[in-house]
Amino acid sequence: MNRIRRRLLYALEKFLLGGSFNLLIFIAILIVLISVAGGYLAHNYSTEKFESLFHAIWWAFLRLTDPGYLGDDNGTIKRVVSTTLTVLGYVLFMGALVAVMTQWLQSQIRRLEKGLTPLSMSGHFVILGWNDQTPSLVKDILTSGIRLKRFLKTFSAKNAKVVILTPEIDPSMASQIRFELGSFWNEQSVIFRSGSPCMIDDLQKVDPQRASAIFVPKQQIDEEIEENDDLQFKIAANLELLNVTQPQVIVEFSEEHNKESFQDCQTKSNITSICPNSISAHVIGTILQNPMSSFFFQKLFTKNIGPTVYIGSASSSDITFSQFQKGFDKALLLGVIRDNQVIFNPNSDFKLESQDLPILLAESLKETGYTSTKESEIENTSIPKASSGKNELGKIIFWGSNHSNKDHIAEELTQRSKKTMFVDGENATEEQLSKMKEVIQSKVTRVFVSTTENLVGPRSDSDVIGSLYQLKSFLIKNNLRVPVLANFSSPANLKIAENLDFEVISASAINSYFLSQIILKRELQSVFEAFFEQNRFMTLKAQKLEISFDKTWTRQELIQHVRSQGYVLIATQESSGEMFHVILEKDSFIITDKTQFLVLS
Repeated sequence: MNRIRRRLLYALEKFLLGGSFNLLIFIAILIVLISVAGGYLAHNYSTEKFESLFHAIWWAFLRLTDPGYLGDDNGTIKRVVSTTLTVLGYVLFMGALVAVMTQWLQSQIRRLEKGLTPLSMSGHFVILGWNDQTPSLVKDILTSGIRLKRFLKTFSAKNAKVVILTPEIDPSMASQIRFELGSFWNEQSVIFRSGSPCMIDDLQKVDPQRASAIFVPKQQIDEEIEENDDLQFKIAANLELLNVTQPQVIVEFSEEHNKESFQDCQTKSNITSICPNSISAHVIGTILQNPMSSFFFQKLFTKNIGPTVYIGSASSSDITFSQFQKGFDKALLLGVIRDNQVIFNPNSDFKLESQDLPILLAESLKETGYTSTKESEIENTSIPKASSGKNELGKIIFWGSNHSNKDHIAEELTQRSKKTMFVDGENATEEQLSKMKEVIQSKVTRVFVSTTENLVGPRSDSDVIGSLYQLKSFLIKNNLRVPVLANFSSPANLKIAENLDFEVISASAINSYFLSQIILKRELQSVFEAFFEQNRFMTLKAQKLEISFDKTWTRQELIQHVRSQGYVLIATQESSGEMFHVILEKDSFIITDKTQFLVLS
């Protein structure tokens, strides 16, 4: 008997856990049973007789569902039964039934919040995964101004929408994006869907076939970012299985060799790979080689205001690069793209062809307009080839506890310098600190402080900040001065290093900018990758460029004179110790013996 009771209870448990519909059926059965029982008692034991048992059951049902009938009954038994039915009615209708409906509504709301419903839209951006750089990436995409509008126009889309597919949707994700966007925040612009980018069924929730662009970022698991790229390969393979051919797909890899392996095997023209870690490492190498240039590069590649790199369309041919530059009053001509090959600062005999695409640095797109050069303005002076020399980088000291030769930045700087020194600031021995002091006093030295831990959230950059204070204390105690560059994961922490009088950079913010611009303009990938090749930038004094001090130079005169020396002028530094500023910010310049120039060689 006990065995039968257990089986019945188990069957009832399974039935009740079957969902809200099963619960409603169970309540309906209880109502019927209570109505039958109440009607039977009233029919057989009440002094006031009913026409039939059915009429008595109907009488019981009305008392069960509507308390207003309670005052119509006469007789003790009838009143007891009707009162009992009314109380049970409150429990079933106002208790159990309302509870079941509330539970169902809450479950539906939770389902909607989880983003399980598949989307049907077109022209949207898709981000397959979430990591600590996602909010910055969304901000850089949605605040890209005219470049975003031109991109959306090609897909006949009016408004930009970003769809993020992530295994778990956390309310803090939307809060982070809202904080990044500020006044640009719009709830309709950012949509979350719940699912794994590694599962084909979940990928279909974001309608990838009709998206304008799909980006596969490095995947974040718990508080760490995966660096082995295995998941990137799987997600890209799933997109190929779905036959995603319309949108351009950009897959981010942590390692350069994985990026190259993926690209070698790729047959679809709309899928490309990128390793932003490698690009940002080149940026950091360039800054260390050209002290005080961090402000220029951070502004150039982390903001959607100020100078930006544009790719235009050539409107002239059969003229030289220098002659072409004269046609841009408010833009700086850096080079051209010819047959998918990026050429910066071409030689003097380089002539433009009609298919060449100019690479320009300008404040806005409207300032990249070309004005035909008059014949009287065209000069046929020969321009020397830029010097292949480079700024002396000297020895690089890695200050901190997490650097290794396998780190992207360490690899890049080791290649540039060949003379590196690793000092664990917290656990350094007296011998190491003495050696470091000797090196700083006797050689051209740069100190680099960064993190190699993939920590996110409140713990990000905590090791860098601690290392900076230890370094500042060491320099003060030993009365030393040396160029220091600090790399932060979060741009919000840059002010900390600035207060310590150190140069700062945020490689992650630069990566986010690069990715957003490449998503909107794919041709920029080859431009950014070539822009920071070793020894591309140099810092030169006015004497080296034969610039006289006895006159006020206009911007165009200065650009053309530096071009006549074989370089492209990018930025100026009024005196040692000040930051470089882009040449486009001023119309005229007073040159002194302390003025230095950042040029493209």
